Amino acid sequence: MKKYLVAVVILLSNQLAFSKEIYNYEIRTAPVALIARWVTLDFSFNINNQWALGPSVVIYAAPEIGNMFTPSYNGSAVGAHAYYYFNSFSDDSWYFGNHAFYENYESYPHAFNGHYEFKGFKFNSKAGYQVVTISGFSFLLGLGAEYRDYDQKNIDDSNGVNTPKFKDYQPVVGFIEAKVGYKF
Repeated sequence: MKKYLVAVVILLSNQLAFSKEIYNYEIRTAPVALIARWVTLDFSFNINNQWALGPSVVIYAAPEIGNMFTPSYNGSAVGAHAYYYFNSFSDDSWYFGNHAFYENYESYPHAFNGHYEFKGFKFNSKAGYQVVTISGFSFLLGLGAEYRDYDQKNIDDSNGVNTPKFKDYQPVVGFIEAKVGYKF
């Protein structure tokens, strides 16, 4: 009887040690964006273990003069996101996600390339893979496309002359999603 009880206790303790928890919430950011001094924040609510919804915020807080690697954005974006997880919100899984934002920001690409103002909407879709650790940390890596529809595109080039449109404006661009989060 003692051997049977010891075996059951060992089996149950191993099962509990390696089982994953069911998470209901996640807070997530994009650490690579911090290099450009952008702070991104997503807060997700697990609604049925495959769908997660929530608000998203981006704060652009770079200095006024950009450098050759990253433009300087000052402003913000607010919106919402929805993710579908093929396995589960709480486990390693392939996913498909969408974000919709309203943005209002100024851009200073670098010292001799002028000043741009953008106001409008952007929508992106992406597919990728999520890894969730036993402790609840998550890592997302995905590829997608983004559509931008800005109401206002002002340029003040280095000579102070306003032009009616953004020179290199592309309404659809590709992007990489690389985010780190914590599920609880």
